[in-house]
Order: sequence, then C-alpha cells, then structure tokens
Amino acid sequence: MNYVLNVMITCRDRPILTQKLIESLYETVNVFSEINIYTFDNLSELSDERMSIFSNLLKNKKIVYYSYDTQKSSHNCFSKAISFNRWINMMEVDNFILSNKDNQYKSKKHYYSLIDNDMLFGRGWDEYFISAIEQLETNLKNKENNIHYLVKWPGGIPGNARKESRMYSIQNSFNRDNFQIGTSGFGGGSGFWFMNFEMINKLHWKNANYLNTYNSFKKHDTTTWSIIREKLGQNNDLKYVCGVIPPHEESNPLVIHLGSQFGSICNSEEYKDRNYNALKPTFLKKEQEILNSSASEIFELFKTKCNNW
Repeated sequence: MNYVLNVMITCRDRPILTQKLIESLYETVNVFSEINIYTFDNLSELSDERMSIFSNLLKNKKIVYYSYDTQKSSHNCFSKAISFNRWINMMEVDNFILSNKDNQYKSKKHYYSLIDNDMLFGRGWDEYFISAIEQLETNLKNKENNIHYLVKWPGGIPGNARKESRMYSIQNSFNRDNFQIGTSGFGGGSGFWFMNFEMINKLHWKNANYLNTYNSFKKHDTTTWSIIREKLGQNNDLKYVCGVIPPHEESNPLVIHLGSQFGSICNSEEYKDRNYNALKPTFLKKEQEILNSSASEIFELFKTKCNNW
C-alpha cells in the first residue's frame, strides 16, 4: 500500500519558518511515499525575494501549489478560513477526477493535513497518526463515528474536555508500539489537523459562517467548533476531535508549535491593538536566528519547550 499526504500550509510572512516546515515534513515521514504540499500565502509583505523562494519550491517540486491572498480576495475575512475551504474543494475535485481516471489512485491511501507554518515534526509522526485514524476507521468505527480531525494531544483541546475524553490504548501498525488516543467533545487547535477524505468532507463552511471572521485575524478554530457542535448537538458524549498521545511524548513529541518562541502573528493582530506592523521587525529578527539551522536541529532545540499548546 502506498500512502499519500496532501498538505495545506497557511503562511503569512515568515519565509524561513515556512521553508523549515517543508523541510521537516520531507525529512520526518516514515510511511508517506508521496507528499503534495499546497501553500496559501495570506497578506504577506511582497518582495522579489519572497516570490523567488516560492518559485524555487515549485521548480524543485517541493510544493505543488502556491497562491497569494489579499484582504480583498479574502473578503476582509480571516484568510485561513477562506483558503482552507477553498483547499477542501480542490481536494474533492482531485479525488473525483483521479478516482475515475487514474488506475493507480485506488491502490493508494490518501490523507490530508492542515498545518500552520510555525510547526515542526518529529521522526515517524506519520506512523502514529495513520495508525490512529485506521483504528477509527475499523475497530472504533461504531464507537467513534463523529470524529472530524485528529490533533496532537492536547493540541488546543481544553483541560475540561480532556478530562471527559474517552481513552483508548491502540498499537502503532508499523513498529508495534502501544500508545493512546483520546476522543473529546470540544476543541482541537487547527495549527495541525490530520484527516481522511471523509473527515475533510465534514468540515465545509457555509457562506454565513465566514461572517464570524469578518475583519478578524482569528476565529477559524472557534467557528469550526461551533459549527460542529451545532451539527452534532450539545451532548458531551458526542466526541468530534481525537488527540494522539504517543509514548515518550514529553521527551520526544511528534509535533511542536514554535509560536511561543517566535511569537504569534494572529495574536499580535487580534489582541494587541493590531500592532503587528510595529512588531514585524522583531518577528523577522527572531526568525533570522534559525536561518542556518536545519529543521531537525531546530526541532531538537525546542522540542521540550514547544510540545504543548
């Protein structure tokens, strides 16, 4: 069986972090034999250097798609929400055409991931997320049939939701490690979501949902949670997010979020009188510090500092 990963990366400015994430994805997978990366550039400061970076990524086949959104093309809404739903439509068209015209398509297992550009991955992360999703598709299908996406535990799942999670011990299908997953009825930060095709089909927004992100640089997560809760109902037994908890997570995490070390662009826009332009030199200076470090070196440096969010 060939495993294919289709990735959407949302990025604003931060070209170095974006390149390190792409490097990290290619270096750390054990199972995926094909990676298709779609990059959505939102409101970034334009420069010849930036265009050259993405042009070279395309030429070198490290990414398969690049787009640039302005405030106008995002309808003055949160660009991440707009581009994510656009990407879902692209994946549905891709699935329809290839399943009808490509004889090899059905011999491959396709998975999908939404990733912010301030994430990095640990070696073999894909084994655990694939194993977890395959358990949800088979042995746990009758118990957990409302899961919309998988995250790294806690991955934005609030503490009370984690306390009320249903926990399962399962096995890594590839190396036989035992690990846990927990299904929760609230939350799931979208810095990193992992999904199968059925799951991304559940995540479409209606046009009215975008109004919640109008003139905002956040609310993709919270709006998605509200949409799901409205669809499923408020019964806490209805779990919709699954957290993956591998062995040795504290010392060897599968995914880390560098936001605590390099700053959050969304937070600087949303919570501090929208002073991102004033803070931008600080963000750029911090990013320059890792220019000459490999993705794996950066991961090792920050893995115990950035493994919870």
